[in-house]
Amino acid sequence: MWAAAAHGRRPRASARYRKAVASLRGRIRAEVGRVLTVLVVAKRPAAIALERLNFQNPALSRRLNRIIQNCGRSIIRAKLSDFHDRFGIISEEVNPAYTSQTCSCCGYVDKRNRPSQSAFRCKVHTSVRKRAKWSGCQVRPIHQIWCRFR
Repeated sequence: MWAAAAHGRRPRASARYRKAVASLRGRIRAEVGRVLTVLVVAKRPAAIALERLNFQNPALSRRLNRIIQNCGRSIIRAKLSDFHDRFGIISEEVNPAYTSQTCSCCGYVDKRNRPSQSAFRCKVHTSVRKRAKWSGCQVRPIHQIWCRFR
């Protein structure tokens, strides 16, 4: 428990708490910037699509859910806006429904396409075997997720 909370004050009233939050935000901003810059320099994408994921957990408090939900999103949006201004890279948030079950080659959707958390295997085109995290990012505009490169 924070020392300020023990004396009936809110943690935000503590200078030490505000300093810790500012330090954490700086670290998040630096890491997000570094990772996205490496991606843009290495791949030169014309467009980036982000899935709108919901990280809420009913077992957690409303305040903690809000913190988890918003952690770093504004920083990511600001960096993507910067990329749009400097390089013309389009970014869009998309609905993540069925992207992990959709074949990037034929568009076939089936929950059996994901035999495990890390594997993807299309039930129609049996030759299509990929790592699940790469298959989802390659899904074509069927679900408005696209990976276009210059």
